[in-house]
Amino acid sequence: MSGDVDILLTLARVLDSVDVDDGNLARFDALAAHLRSHGGALVDASKATGLAITHQVLTISTIAMIANWHEGGADAALSLPVSEDFEAMIAADESQDRELAKQAVSIVRSIAWAYIGDQEKWHEAGKALLELTLYLLGMEKDQGELAISAALASRDLLKQFGDPDAGRAQLYAYRMLVSPRRLPFLPDLPPMKFPPPIAPAFEKNLLLDLCLQFIERGVLDQAIDLAASASLMRDDPEAVIDNRSQVEIDGETKPIRFELVFGYKLIDWAFAEDAELGIGIGADDKLRALLPILCKNKSLLEGFQDDDFVYIYQIPYLGVEEPPKNRLDLCLRTESIKDIVRCVVGLSTSDVRMSASRDLAFSSTRRALLDHIRVSVAGDR
Repeated sequence: MSGDVDILLTLARVLDSVDVDDGNLARFDALAAHLRSHGGALVDASKATGLAITHQVLTISTIAMIANWHEGGADAALSLPVSEDFEAMIAADESQDRELAKQAVSIVRSIAWAYIGDQEKWHEAGKALLELTLYLLGMEKDQGELAISAALASRDLLKQFGDPDAGRAQLYAYRMLVSPRRLPFLPDLPPMKFPPPIAPAFEKNLLLDLCLQFIERGVLDQAIDLAASASLMRDDPEAVIDNRSQVEIDGETKPIRFELVFGYKLIDWAFAEDAELGIGIGADDKLRALLPILCKNKSLLEGFQDDDFVYIYQIPYLGVEEPPKNRLDLCLRTESIKDIVRCVVGLSTSDVRMSASRDLAFSSTRRALLDHIRVSVAGDR
């Protein structure tokens, strides 16, 4: 696998950042001496000597495996504990380093198995490196350099599997690299965009499915006065049609808050009188006739990712002549952050990119946004 040496070196640096005191150095020496004399595994030495295995001892042992990777270290790493066994095998400790060691050791074990032919373990390691990145960013001590290295290592692995989280890992690395704290010598940098680009919490196809299902089942199938909702949105940029729901994703039930917003052009169209129809049709009926077009034509939707790292979908024109001037260019913008899924429906790409959609997005849950940014880009620590 491309870049495997760099990945192992990154993990060695992560483990080297774990604080190891003299007492644990002596504990490791005693356990190592027993192993040299009697053989067996670290667990056997622990039982024989009565010395508990601490995360510091396991850290030293794992660094030694990486240093001797091609001379038996990889084989030894096959026996490292998985996350489930770590809690039972490793002595309890309140230090943040314990969780750090737990994650790094588990990744080293995955790579060891990948070396003997289990290629899916590379993918598993890429996912775990992304989680390790987020943990490093949340630690009390500054681990920014290690977080960047872990994010780039995750990107390199996930990209080879076509995993969309590769873009998310690259985004984290980029945001950390251009942090004003990291580049104080560039005072002329343009002001940071706010809200800053944040990779969607859900994969794009899943996010599209969630949005369309909400529009169909959570809005159209409900007794909601869409005209009243649209009128409120026109007067209040933060107004939304929302609903909380339990959704099963990959066998796990997650609580999600769904939000639907109409673009200003769409709202104006809904309330405008249509002389061609010759009859009065209310805004609620217009909106209820328009929204199903998105749900029933999912396979036709054409999407692109904009500079906010979210997807915008359009209903394509399938005719062979110039499209009629009065054609409705229905668009859908999908956004997600943490447990919030937001759908913005409008009559053009500019309609769904309205300032209320971007600059005031999630303003009603500003604390959740700031917490996400703090964890994601090591800001405001």
